[in-house]
Amino acid sequence: MAGLRKLVTAFAGVPGIIGLHGGLPPASSFPIKGVTLTLEDGRKLEIDDPVKAPAQQYCLNTSGYAPLHQWAKKHTWQMHAPPGDHDLIITPGNNQTIEVIMRLLMDPGEAMLCEEYTYPHIAESMVQPQGYLAVPLAMDEHGILPCYFRTTLQGLRDGGKSLPKLLYTIPVGQNPTGAVTPLDRKEEIYGICRQYNILILEDDPYYYLQFSTAHGGEPKGLTDLGSSYLSMDTDGRVIRLDSFSKVLAPGLRIGWVTAAPKLVERIIYHMQGIQLGANSFTQVVVSEILNAWGPAGFERHICSMQQEYAQRAAVIQAAAEQHLAGLAEWTQPAAGMFLWLKLLVVSDADEILDKLKDAGVVVVPGRFSHCCGPKHVEQSPYVRASFASATHEELCQGMERLGATLSAAAAGPQQAAAQKSSAAAARAARLPCHEDSASDRDGHAGQRNGHFSAAAKGATAPLQKVQNGHPTGGVEGQDCAAGSIPEGLEPSASAARGIAGAHEALQGLRVSSEAARAPERLELMPDSTARVELASGSPEVTADALASQPAKTLVP
Repeated sequence: MAGLRKLVTAFAGVPGIIGLHGGLPPASSFPIKGVTLTLEDGRKLEIDDPVKAPAQQYCLNTSGYAPLHQWAKKHTWQMHAPPGDHDLIITPGNNQTIEVIMRLLMDPGEAMLCEEYTYPHIAESMVQPQGYLAVPLAMDEHGILPCYFRTTLQGLRDGGKSLPKLLYTIPVGQNPTGAVTPLDRKEEIYGICRQYNILILEDDPYYYLQFSTAHGGEPKGLTDLGSSYLSMDTDGRVIRLDSFSKVLAPGLRIGWVTAAPKLVERIIYHMQGIQLGANSFTQVVVSEILNAWGPAGFERHICSMQQEYAQRAAVIQAAAEQHLAGLAEWTQPAAGMFLWLKLLVVSDADEILDKLKDAGVVVVPGRFSHCCGPKHVEQSPYVRASFASATHEELCQGMERLGATLSAAAAGPQQAAAQKSSAAAARAARLPCHEDSASDRDGHAGQRNGHFSAAAKGATAPLQKVQNGHPTGGVEGQDCAAGSIPEGLEPSASAARGIAGAHEALQGLRVSSEAARAPERLELMPDSTARVELASGSPEVTADALASQPAKTLVP
């Protein structure tokens, strides 16, 4: 297929060549003779030039529609100035490109590194169904903690296990936590990846949706968005994904990938095996819009988007301060479209989901975003609230309803505790008193067992404590740059499985009982036959994923 495509592409449109080699429908047969696009500012774009006939033809250029490819390459080099040797192609959006890259770089049963909470589609549709494994990396409000990253890799190496080849990260406006990774931390993470020879898959769809949290959410434009992993990539180990989904429209399904030339070539060949390039029509549409805007017009559009998201973030922040103080912890969003909340009055967000639905508000439970899948997490007090599409009024009402539901949930345990205290006092006074019911005792036990480590409070997600709507600090400022774990900041239960000494170093793997008793021989069993079903409207891996699988022995 690649050979035929190369032959067809090489001679397409060449003057003097009679093309008898390609099975391409004649342009005269295409039903659309022209398209008029009306932009937001009222301008109309006419797409009827015969030169733009490729809009209805197969995408013959493997790099993408030439004018759009030229725009993307010029723009990327202006924004990131990659120091190493890199190339770029237009893609059908980031989701499919991620899957292609994972297939190219990984075999079933192999592991990849992820932020502990990440884009849910990664676990639901890629990692588990394809039989890959995920190693969770602990986070704080600035993304991956380098100290845990280094300790995780060293622990795997010391245990004689194969190191993952790939780190998947969303460094700006991270989904679901909203974290923005600063330059100094990116430099440290890049250095760790160099030391352990790990490729970085930089998925950055929210890169342009950054805004100031001060001065009324002043837009940053294109000049103050910070440095990317690509901008420091001297080795060709960064694979950067950009997308028009968040800055133009997700239905266009157009993005671009920048990586080392040899890897780009492999991506092209793989995409040719599953489709014939990105959608030609939408490539032409996007190219025409960008050409009509020009560089200044594109930046004006970006500023408008940033201002829109800044206003929405400010609304949900103010509403959270008003209705969730003392009930939840969070960090004020500075990018993207999500507010990540740690609920303080329940040990697991699932406890209030039905009550929230009854109240008329829906949020995403944190467990759905765990990189190893929702069934990996026994308890997760986190929820993701999107401020991207609801109206300002709905954002305020949503936070009010969430606060009311949490207040009602908090009242239940307090009443039970008061009853237990009263019963204890009565027994001490040798007065007759009604004994606690079994359900009461179970409830108290759940509270005692529902504690969270320091990492769950600060390092697992970007959080800061809020009292009366005002931040009172968190783990920011803790020194872990040298690779040491900050005092009092032990990893959360799931992240701990990825550090030295843990038998279940790669979550998504089942460890046999014999292996647990004999750490010198660790048998890891991937969920390579996991099926996906819809459960309560959300994809989850079925119990079949836990069935016995052929063991993969990583340590002789």
